Amino acid sequence: LRGQQLAHVFRLSTMEEMASGMAHEISQPLAAIVNYTRGCVRHLENNHYDHDQLKNVMEKAAAQAERAGEIIQRLKNFFCKGQLIKTSCMINNVIRETVSLMKNELMQSKTKIEFDFDKNIPLIFIDKIQIQQVMLNLIQNAIESMTQNHIKEKRIHIHTITASSETIETTITDSGPGFSKEVINKVFMPFFTTKAHGRGMGLAICRSIIEAHGGEFTINPNTSGKSWIRFSLP
Repeated sequence: LRGQQLAHVFRLSTMEEMASGMAHEISQPLAAIVNYTRGCVRHLENNHYDHDQLKNVMEKAAAQAERAGEIIQRLKNFFCKGQLIKTSCMINNVIRETVSLMKNELMQSKTKIEFDFDKNIPLIFIDKIQIQQVMLNLIQNAIESMTQNHIKEKRIHIHTITASSETIETTITDSGPGFSKEVINKVFMPFFTTKAHGRGMGLAICRSIIEAHGGEFTINPNTSGKSWIRFSLP
C-alpha cells in the first residue's frame, strides 16, 4: 500500500510538473502572438497602413501559433511516451535559428550574443524542437538574470565544440552573476526559482530533454567569477 501511495504521489507531482512545464514552454510563442496581433491593431487604426507589412506581421503571428501547437505536441509525446522525433541537424544552425526567434527580446533588453562555433562540428541526430526549447530557456534565463541584476553590458556567449569522437558540447555563459553553489543544489527542484515572477520549471525541463537524448546537463557555479551552463549531446 505504501508503495502504491508513493507511486500515486509521484504521478501527481509529475503531472503537476508537466502542466507547469508546458505553461512555461508555450508562454513565449503566445507572448509573441499577442505582440504581433496588437501591432496589427495599431496598424489598422491608422488609415494609411501598409498592406504588405500587415500581411507579414500576421504571417509571423501564425508561425508562432503553429510553433505553440508543435511544442504542446512534442512535450505531450515526450512526457507521456518519452518519445523524441529525431532528425539530422547541424547544432550551429539550430542555435542561430533559435537566436533569431528571440530577436525582439534581445533587442528590447539590449543583449548582445557572441557565437564561438566549431566550424567542423559533425551532424547530430536530435529532436530539433526540443533542443531549441532548451536553448530558448537558457537564453531567456540569462536575459532575465542580467536584467534583474542591472548588468549594464548584457552579453551571452555561446560556444560549440566537438568534445570527442562521440560527443559535442554547447556552453552558454553570460555577463550576469551566475549560480552560487547553494542555488545549484536547488535549481532542478520543481517550482524553485530565483526570479521575481518565475515559474521555476525551465532548468528541470532542460535537463530532462538533454538526458532523454542521452546527453548530460551541467551547471558550473560562480566560484571564480565564471559561471556557465553546458550540455553535451551524443
